[in-house]
Amino acid sequence: MELNVSNSPPSEWEQWQALKPDETGFEQSQQWARTLTELESASPFYLVVVEGERVVASLMLVHHIPWDRERNRPQRSLRHWLSGTSQGWITWGAGPSVLTVDDGEIQSALRLMIEWVDEYAAERKVLSVKGGFAHTSQVGAHANTRKLFEEFGFHHVLWATYLVDLNQNEEELWRSLEAAARKAVKRARREGVKVEQIQS
Repeated sequence: MELNVSNSPPSEWEQWQALKPDETGFEQSQQWARTLTELESASPFYLVVVEGERVVASLMLVHHIPWDRERNRPQRSLRHWLSGTSQGWITWGAGPSVLTVDDGEIQSALRLMIEWVDEYAAERKVLSVKGGFAHTSQVGAHANTRKLFEEFGFHHVLWATYLVDLNQNEEELWRSLEAAARKAVKRARREGVKVEQIQS
């Protein structure tokens, strides 16, 4: 098995993602990579594991740096130097796309990807690496996958809200929000942000 890494997507990238819609999402698309590149000057990397001519798995990850969107330049404040975020962080979402059902191949492909990410992060001294499988991913839910990530020092964190019961009253919904979300809503209210439903 061999890992190929590129800054530009292979021509078949979108087709590979479409083959496994339960394993990937928009965060693995070329459009998402272009958006992050334009807005944040982030650098996407396309990892493709092949066995001979056959693609086994693919993953797009992104190296972010602190970016000032208003001034369109890197942020180099004292806060970023002290926190260590000046070297940025790596993220990926809703991936990888795994194009095999053989557990041995899956684990070997994931190992190659994790080893590359681990080496890249160490060389660049990035602050953190955060990634996530699609919520419908069978690979992400597999015990062997979790063990493999733990072997490299990663840990599993539930972060998504799968379902919010909108039958609750406004007070119950408000209490269920995390403090940071409540703070953001309060700020939006102070700044006069309005949300309107548009009927077409």
